[in-house]
Amino acid sequence: MSDAIVIGGGVGGLAAAIVLAERGASVTVCEASPFFGGLASALEAGGTTFDGGPYILLDPVGLAWAFEALGLDLDALELRRVHDVYEVEREGGPALRIGSDVEQTARGLDEAYRGQGDAYRRFIEHSTRIHAALTPLQTAPRPSPWSLLRSGAIRHAPFLLRSLGTVFANAGFRPEVADALGIFTHVAGQPLAGAPSPIALVPAMISGPGCFVPRLGVATIPDRVRARAEELSVSLRASARVTRILCDARGVTGVELASGEQLASKVVVSDASGVATLLELAPAPNSVRKRVAALPLQSPGVAAYLLASERPSGPYLRFRLDAADRDAPCRLLVRPGTLDDPPTALHARQVRVVAPLAQATAERLEASQQDALLDQILAEPWTRARVGAFEEAARLTPARWGQRHTLHRNSMNPVMTAQLMRRGRLPHIIDTPRGLFLVGSSTHPGQWVSFCLISGVLGAREVLQSWGR
Repeated sequence: MSDAIVIGGGVGGLAAAIVLAERGASVTVCEASPFFGGLASALEAGGTTFDGGPYILLDPVGLAWAFEALGLDLDALELRRVHDVYEVEREGGPALRIGSDVEQTARGLDEAYRGQGDAYRRFIEHSTRIHAALTPLQTAPRPSPWSLLRSGAIRHAPFLLRSLGTVFANAGFRPEVADALGIFTHVAGQPLAGAPSPIALVPAMISGPGCFVPRLGVATIPDRVRARAEELSVSLRASARVTRILCDARGVTGVELASGEQLASKVVVSDASGVATLLELAPAPNSVRKRVAALPLQSPGVAAYLLASERPSGPYLRFRLDAADRDAPCRLLVRPGTLDDPPTALHARQVRVVAPLAQATAERLEASQQDALLDQILAEPWTRARVGAFEEAARLTPARWGQRHTLHRNSMNPVMTAQLMRRGRLPHIIDTPRGLFLVGSSTHPGQWVSFCLISGVLGAREVLQSWGR
């Protein structure tokens, strides 16, 4: 019998296991896949290793906090700052480029749309102050209005209650500039009007703390975390899919695996989808199930992993917006080869083509239609002009993502909407059944690896507090 069983070996689950093991608990991690790291794990193809998604580290402060809490050396990641971060193109309008240099970015916006540069400078100055005030709340286990009051950030409550679209409109941005500054909402497949205001802080994070990529890729983060868990004698069980959380009248008693094996424990920490945990694995109350079932989900979209014939140059990320394409209105090229000192010649030629899909679109398209859509995107003049000649090493569609990672409805996590932020994210502690805790992207929605690490640490501390430690 383990003191705690962790469902899912993503970075959130591994982080929780480390914190518990450091305090002397016996911990077993059950991962459905043959590998650990979750969606942040590497994809081996074409003789090289690709990062799975469009990852870039926009939260170095949160990452440093998590690494210190886990006893890990951040310097070992060899983080490289990305200065020329991204460019957004759209039909019939100038390309807009966003980077770490505020003045350079502002001048580019002014050249495209007169007056937008000054609006950007004012916005960065204002949003930088908000980001500094709200940063401490990121590591608060149960953020609430009282957290704002205690931290002195209560004056920013109106900002938190607005949508991203309202924040950008109040800043005086044209729709085209607002779309560019809020580009990561397009990755989540949601409009600016429904997105939460904290995404408006991304430009300030790019120009302030900065965004980074580990030299060997984001997948080195779960590799380091897994190795730390092994050092602490955490039992890591791959290809061990949990199909049911076992309970009695007093609460959790363990889990059952797909093999039929039952593992006993009075605490279960789930790093699997929070929605799937409460709808499929645990006997949650109907009121909880109803709320969770209504959460909008985010699709991983379609992605192709390419080796270009030539090393790319220019911004690290390249976006194209096409409102006329209802299925895939956003295209994204991730180009690690634009950064200095690639580890190998193959890394220098890597390009990832990603087209986010709304969850409804992903579920409407059959597996063959998802592949056909990706073929269409790879054949488009825009893709061909920006990538050049290439060979395809691998591809992932929602159906393949779901098979690779055992995802709920082939989705990743709840979309971080303005409504979800106002109502409160999913909690770490589940009241019924007693002894169930959630960590990962369900409690900290978003694509950021640092968020999941922080969630794992905070969730494990909630477990320790329940034990009186």
